[in-house]
Parts: sequence; structure tokens; C-alpha cells
Amino acid sequence: MLVVLGFAAFSSPVPAETVAECKAALAATPEGVSCRVAGVALSRSDFIAGSRARFFFKSEDGALLAHLPESELRRPVQPGDRLEISGEFYLADDDEFEMRVESLRRLGAGPPPEPRSLDLAEARSDCCQSELVRTQGVVRDSIVTPDRVVLLLGPELLRVYWASPKDGSSESPPSFERGALVEATGISRPHSNTQASEHQIRLRSLSDAVVLRPRPLLSPEELRLVAVVVVILAFSAAGWIFMLRRTVRRKTAHIRQLVDNLEDTVARRTAALEETNQRLAVARDAAERANRTKSEFLANISHELRSPMHLVIGYAELMIDDPRLDAEQKRKLETMLASGEGLVRIVDDLLDFSKMEADRLELEAVEFDPTELAARATASFEQQVVSKGLKLHFATTSDVPTAVVGDPTRLRQVLVNLLDNAVRFTDSGEIDVRMDAQAADEPDAVDLSFVVRDTGIGIPPDRLDSVFESFTQADSSTTREYGGTGLGLAICRGLVESMGGRISIESEPPVGTQVRFHVRLKAPLRSPEVRGDDPATNEGTASNSTAPSGSRGCILIADDLAELRELLAEILEHGGYRPILANGGKQAIEQWRRHAPDLILMDIQMPGMSGVEAAREIRRLEAGDRYTPILALTANAAADQLDDYLGSGMDGCITKPIARIENLYKAIDIHLAPSTAQEYSRKQA
Repeated sequence: MLVVLGFAAFSSPVPAETVAECKAALAATPEGVSCRVAGVALSRSDFIAGSRARFFFKSEDGALLAHLPESELRRPVQPGDRLEISGEFYLADDDEFEMRVESLRRLGAGPPPEPRSLDLAEARSDCCQSELVRTQGVVRDSIVTPDRVVLLLGPELLRVYWASPKDGSSESPPSFERGALVEATGISRPHSNTQASEHQIRLRSLSDAVVLRPRPLLSPEELRLVAVVVVILAFSAAGWIFMLRRTVRRKTAHIRQLVDNLEDTVARRTAALEETNQRLAVARDAAERANRTKSEFLANISHELRSPMHLVIGYAELMIDDPRLDAEQKRKLETMLASGEGLVRIVDDLLDFSKMEADRLELEAVEFDPTELAARATASFEQQVVSKGLKLHFATTSDVPTAVVGDPTRLRQVLVNLLDNAVRFTDSGEIDVRMDAQAADEPDAVDLSFVVRDTGIGIPPDRLDSVFESFTQADSSTTREYGGTGLGLAICRGLVESMGGRISIESEPPVGTQVRFHVRLKAPLRSPEVRGDDPATNEGTASNSTAPSGSRGCILIADDLAELRELLAEILEHGGYRPILANGGKQAIEQWRRHAPDLILMDIQMPGMSGVEAAREIRRLEAGDRYTPILALTANAAADQLDDYLGSGMDGCITKPIARIENLYKAIDIHLAPSTAQEYSRKQA
């Protein structure tokens, strides 16, 4: 028994079995009729619209959109369910037949209906009215609004549409681009605005329209246009190629003539170039010979200059501590000592400049304390600063590491040259030296920055760019008044750049000058230790010149110059050592065998047997349990030469002339320490 609720304005349901019969009854009563229809559900009733769920329903001869009451929401209708529904049958605003279901009777479950696959032409015909169909087509046009989607699929222009229920929908319409290939699944129904033979597809939901292929880059019309353009361009290119070939043939003949003329010109110039190259090769060989001759001359002249300067400086420093001298005599000796050291610096500058020109400057890589180095370099000018009535300041920051790896000799040379200029050209005021560390862009690098500022005469602005050139000073009168070779700043720039840094200068006459430079050094493998006391204050033995003769060890001196042997012997006796003399390499070996000295000072350039040969022979004769430290005593201490000395078995090198006697004592005491034998055992292992 069928029960209809909530339809007081209508009669009892018409016992209709098909949608066609409901349509006929609706035609007689346009306001709406109550019908009862049996059929199959084409979709699931899970699209909620207000308090109702809707689904598509199909009878034998038609389809409609059914709206379920709230009482039926708990048990959704499934596609394929056989149903008998009754309720108000009416024509909606969009000319679609719909029913508000008031009673639903489930006749049984069936398989979900499979859509019938059709092409666009078949889908537009009346072959499949009110059936579930599926077709594909290209989007020719689309209308997408929040409550409606209309697609025209080509090439047959089939209308595919979806309408949202009046009381709202949870679905959000997607966008469909023109040219996209779309597969549509829905109910085939007559188009209300066309003839009855033309049908459209009503989508059950938005998920029934699937984009199979997005819009191509070019539409068919655009492809046809491109093809036409390509054909036109092809014909144009063919004509252009024809004209170009004629031009090329004409130009080729002209080029061949030019090539023939060019070959003749090249042949003549090649012959001239070969002749020029031969002359240049001869000039190059001559220049290389001259350069080698110059290098040999500088090395020889350095040795010849350093040897007598060693005597001058050594005797002056030895005599200056004599208590029998009065103040005037000491002043003269100090002047002679300073002049000798200045001459040594000039010789060093000339040698360094020669190495830079020949690109043969080599840097050491040893560990040292940069603060101690800078402090001692600054302190070495205290006597000159005091004598001129100046003030000298040195400052550093806490971020400067206590240990770095680099060439301390070259770094000290740069500082000494800059300080020497500052003291020389400053008559009143002060000199400041400042050092700090900068952040490096490499993990194992250490960037140190130095500033040397003075209140001297300054440099004119038009001469600042040339002060780093060789043999150049700010004014020719400067050389006459203050002296100097003009190589100091040029050497400083070369040394700083070889250490990966830069140097700059600022000056304002007569306010003063400021030189700033930075160098890149390496961080040591071990962690830097906290800086302790100054090593110079802890080595009392190095300055103990009153020790009894021979109490500090036996030293063998091997040198071919008798004057140098006598000077060194007197210096060693003054320091408490017992000297043994040898005039060459062979005699040094004999004296070593006879006296078993504690240490050997070995000259390198000696007639007969050189110091290197003598060192190798001594190491060969040692039995292993006896080890004698050997220090090279020479004026030639380049990096490659030092490697040769160490390779022969020597333990170190002392350059002539010796700047301070204390340095000689310190070097000897270091190698006389008990750890020296242990170091030898380690080397042998």
C-alpha cells in the first residue's frame, strides 16, 4: 500500500508506471501532479541539497531527477537499485522533469548501470533517450558559473551541462579550457531549445566530466594557419636560397683571388717573422745568460760583502760591552754597528729585489707567534726613537691567535722596512703600530692586518701612486736628506702580495703617513696555546757573557777565513764556550774525530771540501749513539739552499753577518739541549 504525505493540494498518486505517463498527466495540470513510477536508479543519492538527497532515476521511457526526503537519507540509493517512487512530478525552471519523492519502495538491488559509449553524432541523436551514455569530444565553448556548467563538445557541438540544486551544493565547478579533450558520462535527454531529435547530456555530478587531455599548444585552426605560414616561408626561403647561391658563386670567385694574394703576403711575412724570431731567440739567450750572470754576481757579491760585514758588526758588538770604554767611544761603536746593519739591510734589499724580478722568491712555512714577532720588530727601533725624541706605541687585539704558520722572516722584514721609513721621515711626534685579526673566507686561513702610522713629513698626493715602484722616492731631495735606495716599499709590496695580501698607503703633508697591509697565513694543526712570558726573558743562558770559558760546551768552528775564525772564537770564549778551529772541510772532520765537540759551526763555501760535503761525511762516520749538531754558517740562506743544507744532515742555519751575538748564543744553546740526540734518533728512524 503506497502512502503519500504532505500533498494536501494534490489528489492521490496517479498509478502511472512510466515517466511518459507522468508527462501526459502534467500536460493536463501544469501546476504539478502526484505520480508513482517504477524504474532503476542511475546515480547514488549522496549529493545533499538542504534536507534532501537527489539522484537520477530512469523508467522504461524517460528519466527524471528525484529528490528524497530527510527520512530516506540514512539509507542512500545505490546505482542499479530497482525502485518504485511516488511524489510530486513537476517541470523545473531549467525545463527538466523532477519529482519530490514522498514514498520510496525498494524492489531489489541490481548491478550498477554501465554507460553506453557513443560518438558525438550518436549522442546528439534520439537513439539513446534517457539512457546513461558516455562520449568524448573537444571543448569548443564553455560556460562555468557557481551553479551551472555548460560545455559544447566538437566537432558535432554536443551540449553537456550540469546544474546545481536550488538550495545549494557542496561541489565547486572546475574550469574547462577550449581545446581540451573531455570524457562526459550522463543522461541523454532532448534539448529543450532545439528540435526533439537533438539531444544533450545531463551530468549526474561534476565528476562525470573528466579532462583526458589538456588544451594543446595550438588548436587545429592555428595549426592550419601555421602550416600556411610555413609553406609561404618555404617558398620564400627557396627563392632566397636561389639568389644567395648566385651571390655566393660570384663572391667565391672574388674570395679565391683575395686568398691567392693573401697567401703571397703571408708567405712573405712568415719569412720575415721567422727571421725576427731567430733574432729574438738570440736576444733571449743573451738576456738569460745576462740574468744568470747577474744572479751569480749578486750571490758572489753578497757573500763577499757579508763576510767583511760579519767582522765589522761582530767586533763592534763584542767591543761595545767593554767596561773600559768611555761614553764617546761607545757612541762611535754604536754608530759603526748601526751603519754596518744598515749596509746589510741594503744588501738584503738588493738580493730580494733580484729574486722578485726573477720570480725566485720562496717563502717558509713555520709556526710562530705573530704578536711576539711584531712586538720585537717594534722594540728594535726603541733606541732610534728615543734618540730623536719620538714616542713609539704598539697595540694588538685579543682576537690575534698565539700561533700561525707562515714566513716570520719575511713578515718581520715588511714591518722593519715600514718602521725604518717611519722613524727616518719623522722628526717629531709619534709612531703607532697596530695589529689585529680579520675574518677569513677559508677555514684554515688566518688574515692579519697591520697599520703603521707616523707624524712625519708625509707624501704629496701626486706621488702616492709611484712610491711602490722600484728605486722611487717621493722627492729626489728626500734621498739626499734622509737617504735610502728607494727599494723598501717595492720589496714590501712584493712580499705582502706573495703572502696573499695587499698593501696601501695614505698620506697628508705635513700631518703624516699611514701604511696599511694585510697578509694571509695558515692556522697551525694544533690548537694555539695561551701566550706566556716573553721567551727572551726566560733564556738567561743566552745573554750570560761572564760564564767561565769552556763551561758551556766545546764548539768546532770550520771556516776558510782566518779573520772570521778568530772573531767567532773570541765571541764564543766571551760567552763561556771552548772553541776549536778548522780551516776547511777536511780539517773539520779531523778535528771532529780528535776532540768530539758538542756542536759544529760549518761554513758552506770552503776550498777543497765544502761544508755540505763535510756534513755528509760526518753523518756517515757517526755510529748512531754519537750525534753532533751541525749549524750552517753562511751568507747564502735561500729556501732551496737551506733544503740542501738540511738534506746533508745539518740541523739549522745561521746567516752571516750575525745581527746580535745573543742570537748566536741562543741558537747554540737550543741545539746543545738534551733533546737534540732524541731528535737525531727520530730522524734516523
